Amino acid sequence: MCLYHRIFYTCNHSNYTLAYNCYHVLFQLQRINNPWERSRFDIPFELNPNCNPSQRNVIAPRYSEHPCDVCVQRDQERMFFEGANCFFVGTGGRT
Repeated sequence: MCLYHRIFYTCNHSNYTLAYNCYHVLFQLQRINNPWERSRFDIPFELNPNCNPSQRNVIAPRYSEHPCDVCVQRDQERMFFEGANCFFVGTGGRT
């Protein structure tokens, strides 16, 4: 069973990061070294359902001093469009 950290961001969002992977995931990754598997067009990654984040396999939470990536991107887009009057041609920047 894989173990995860739950990260809490300053924007009140949370996400999971992999802390330790189990042997099942390691064996799936090692299939890349098998010449027969490597010759196939795509190598299916068969993840064990017990490896998904759940209440049983989340260890100590971590707290970030920053907002999550989605909120950072949203804020960057908002700042870009607020300063771009050229998109509103003929209105002088007014909507």
